[in-house]
Amino acid sequence: MVIVNWPDAMANIIGSIVGGLLVAILLAIFYVLNNPKLNLVFKERVAFALHRVSRSPKAPYRLYIRLNIYNTRNTIAHGCKVLLLRLEQKAGKRFVKIYPPVHQTLKWSFEQESEGYQGLEMPGRTRRQVDVVYAPKGSDKFFLAVPRGREQKGFPNGVYRFTVQAFGANAGTVTKQFILDWMGPFEPENIRMYKSRWFHGPKDYVTDLFSKFTLMGPR
Repeated sequence: MVIVNWPDAMANIIGSIVGGLLVAILLAIFYVLNNPKLNLVFKERVAFALHRVSRSPKAPYRLYIRLNIYNTRNTIAHGCKVLLLRLEQKAGKRFVKIYPPVHQTLKWSFEQESEGYQGLEMPGRTRRQVDVVYAPKGSDKFFLAVPRGREQKGFPNGVYRFTVQAFGANAGTVTKQFILDWMGPFEPENIRMYKSRWFHGPKDYVTDLFSKFTLMGPR
């Protein structure tokens, strides 16, 4: 007959459970601390650029307004994309949604049209850029850098608020709002870009990081 020392047996079982929970907690903490983390940043010096639409020397120029996407951790972020969730126009003291009916993927800067909307890898501690707005030189309307086939008539002068979200297959999401004062036609002094402090803020908007338009590229 086997005599079981129930106090010792229960102590061993409890010890195993507690040990397993501690291991699970430590693994979860390690995962959180090492998981890629994305951030959206507007920086004036690298946000505005003027480029030809193709490599042809006769191709027209376009103005591009860009956001910076950072992977702030050391591990690779896979399948990264940036979405335009909402575009609003200021009407009086309120912002009214005007576009899009569903979220749209924004184009990675410097990528071909066929590849610019695909998810890409971002190694640790790196930065990429995404096109948000473009406009033909001399135009008094801007267009959104979304896939071709999305009908756009262009957006005229006004104050606009963009809700933008970045995410990765193994990284969390980050969502921010940016405000564009477009006072065309195309001239450096006619464009202002802000970062919104208040997410879907009060009746009027509060902003920081005021940035005067500075053109990068050929004139």
